[in-house]
Amino acid sequence: MVVVMGFEEILSDLTSRLAAATDPAAGYTLLTDAVVLEGERLIGLCDGPDMRVEALHVVGWLHWFRHHCDEYEPPPGQAELYRAIPLLREVYQTRPHVIPPPLRDAFALALDDTRTADHVDREWLNDFAVETMRAFERTGDRAKLEEATTLFQRLVDCVPTGHPDHAGYLNNLCNAWWLRYKIEADPALLERALEAIREVVRLTPAGHPDEASRQNNLGSVLASRFDYDGSPRTLAEAISAYRAAVRLSRPNDPARPGRLNNLAGALENSGDLDEAIRLYGTAVDEVRSDDPQLPVYLHGSGTALLSRYRRDGGRSDLHEAARLLWRAADMSEHRHMHFATFANNLMSVLHEEFMVTGDTEPLRRAITVGRRSIDDLAQDRHDLADRLNNFFVLLHHFYQRTGHLLVLDQAIDVQRAAVQASSKDQGVRRIYQSNLSAALYERYMRYDDEAALREAIEVAQAVVDGFADSSGHEVQFRSNLSGAQLALFHLTHDPDDLDAAVHNAQTAADHIQASHPARPTVHNSLGRALRAKYHETRQSDALRRAVTAGRVAVARVPEADPNGATFAINLATSLIDLHQLDGDPEILAEVVGHCSDASQSASAAPIWRIRAAHLAAAALIESEDWEAALAFYELAVDLLSQVAGRDLHRQDQEHGLILTLGIATEAAAVALQTDAVEQAAQLLEQGRTQLFNQLLDMRSDLGELRVAAEPLARRLESLRAELIETETA
Repeated sequence: MVVVMGFEEILSDLTSRLAAATDPAAGYTLLTDAVVLEGERLIGLCDGPDMRVEALHVVGWLHWFRHHCDEYEPPPGQAELYRAIPLLREVYQTRPHVIPPPLRDAFALALDDTRTADHVDREWLNDFAVETMRAFERTGDRAKLEEATTLFQRLVDCVPTGHPDHAGYLNNLCNAWWLRYKIEADPALLERALEAIREVVRLTPAGHPDEASRQNNLGSVLASRFDYDGSPRTLAEAISAYRAAVRLSRPNDPARPGRLNNLAGALENSGDLDEAIRLYGTAVDEVRSDDPQLPVYLHGSGTALLSRYRRDGGRSDLHEAARLLWRAADMSEHRHMHFATFANNLMSVLHEEFMVTGDTEPLRRAITVGRRSIDDLAQDRHDLADRLNNFFVLLHHFYQRTGHLLVLDQAIDVQRAAVQASSKDQGVRRIYQSNLSAALYERYMRYDDEAALREAIEVAQAVVDGFADSSGHEVQFRSNLSGAQLALFHLTHDPDDLDAAVHNAQTAADHIQASHPARPTVHNSLGRALRAKYHETRQSDALRRAVTAGRVAVARVPEADPNGATFAINLATSLIDLHQLDGDPEILAEVVGHCSDASQSASAAPIWRIRAAHLAAAALIESEDWEAALAFYELAVDLLSQVAGRDLHRQDQEHGLILTLGIATEAAAVALQTDAVEQAAQLLEQGRTQLFNQLLDMRSDLGELRVAAEPLARRLESLRAELIETETA
C-alpha cells in the first residue's frame, strides 16, 4: 500500500535531512533530487501564510545546501542558488534571523540604499539582482525588472571604471536596460544600453572568460538598434559581434547554442534564410533537452522556416514551422515573457495553413493557443493588450470564415479589453481601436445594429483624428472609416454621409504607397464608395473610377488572401453596372474570369464563394451560355451545406441560408433551359433540404441502440442535443 505523506510529515522529514546534512559523515547525499521533489510538493500543500513561511524556509535551505555541494554530477553551480534566493527572500520579510548570513546581508543591502557594499556584499547582491531579473523573465512582473535595474545600477556605482568588477556589473546593467527597452520602446533606454555594452567590450581584455558573452550582448543590443533604425550598417555590426561570440565559444560551452541562435536571427534579418535555418537547427541540436532556452531556439527555427515558406512556397517548410512552433509553445508557461511571441507566431503559421487549405481546423487550434495566451493574466501585465489583440484577430478571421455569431460577440469583448489595457500614449492603441471599429461594423452588418455602426464610426473617426499627417497607418484607418460611413449612408440615405465616405476613401487611396500591403483593401473601399456614388448621382465617371479602383484591388491582393474573393465580387458588381451602361461583351467575360477565381478560393468564406459563382452564372446567362452558367450554379448549391454547417448554432445556420435564398430555384431554372429536367429536380431538392438534413442526421432513430446499450443511447441523445443547441465560442 502506498503511504501518502501530509504537510507535517514532509516538513519533519526535510528538517531531519537538513540537520543530518550538516554531519560530515552523512554529507549532502541525503539531499537528493527526490528530496527536491518532496520540497516542491510541500510548498503545494501550504494552506495559509504561516505554513508557507515554514515550507519556504526549509526548501530554501535545501537548495542553499545543494548549492554548496560538489558531490553531485553534474555540479549544481549557480542554479541551486537561484532557486534558493526567491524562496528565502520571502521568508526574510518575517524571519530575517533564519536566513543564511550572506543572503541576509544581500537582502538587507538591497532594501537599504544608504549602505555601501564591500566585496562580499557585492557578490551576493549581484546574484540576488540576477535572480530578480530571471524572476521577471519567468513571470513578466515589471516590478522585478525595475528592482533588478536599480540593484545593478548600485553595483556599478560602487566601483570605479578601472575596477576589475566594473565591466561585469555594467554588462548586467546593460542587459536590464535592454530588456526594459524591449518592453517600453523608449529609444533613450536603447541608446543607454548600447553605450554601456560598447564600454564593456572595450574594457574586456582578449582571452577574458566573459569575452564571448559580452560580444553576444553587443550583438543583441545592435540587433534591437537595427529593428529600430533599419540601418544595414547596424545589422552588419550585429552579425560581426555574433560571429565573434560564436568563434570565441568553446564547443561544449552551454551558452554556445544561444549565440548560434542569435547569429541565425541576425542572418535571417539580412535575408540569408538558408544559413539562418542551418544555424537554428544546430542550436536546437546542441542544447540540452531540459534547457529553459530550448523553446526560444525552436521558435527561431520555426519563424525562419515560415519566412522561407512565404518566399518559396514550400509546404514542407510550412508544416515543419508549425511543428516547431507548437513545441515551443507547449514547453512554455503562458506567463513567461516570451510566450506571447511564441503564441503569436504559432497563430500566424496556423493561419497560413488555413489560407492554403481552406480547412478551419488550424484556425480552431490557433484560437486554443490564443485563449491560453490570455488566460489568468494580471491586468497590469505589460503585454496583455498585445496578447488580447492577437487573439481578437483570430476570432475575427474565424467569424468571417464561418459566420459564428457568438464568436463575433466574443471578438468585440476581447478587443474592448485590448483597448482598455493599452496605454493612451501607445502608438499601437490606434490599431487596437481600428480593429474594434471593424468588428463593430461587422456586428451592424449581421444584426442591423445601428448603435454598433455609429460606435464603429465614432471610434474610427477618433483614430483618424489622432494623426497629424497621412502616414501608412492613417490611410488604412481612413479607409476603414470610409466603409463604416458608406454603411451609414445606406441606412440614412444622407448625401453628406456618402460624400464623407468617398472623401475618406479617395484620400486614403491617394496617399497610400504602391508597395503597402493594405493597398488592395484601400482601393476596394474606394471602389465600393464610388459605385454607391454612381447609383446616387448616375455620374458615369464615378462608376468608371470605381471599376479602376476595383481592378487595382484585385490585381494587388495575394493569391491566398481570403479577402480576394470579396474584392473580386465588388469589382464584378461594378463591371456589371458598366456593362449595362456600355453594352461591351468583353466586360461580361471579365466578370466571369474574376468570379470564377473567387468561387474556387479555398480560403474564402463559403458565402462569398457562392456569391461569386452566382455572379459568374448571371454574366453567362446574359451571354446566353446556359451550360456554363449551370456549372456555376451546381457549385453554388454544393456549397450551401458549408453555409449551414453542423457546428453552427441554429440561428447562424438559418442566417446563412437566408443570404443564399433562391439559389437552388435559379439553378433548377437554368437546368431546365438546358433540358436537364432530372438535374433540375435534384438541385431544387438539394437546396431546400440543407438545414432539414442537418437535423435529420442528428435525430435518426435509436431504437436498436437502446435495446443493445441503453446508457450509450442516452449519452448519444445528450450529445445530439448539444450539437443542435451548440454555441461555439
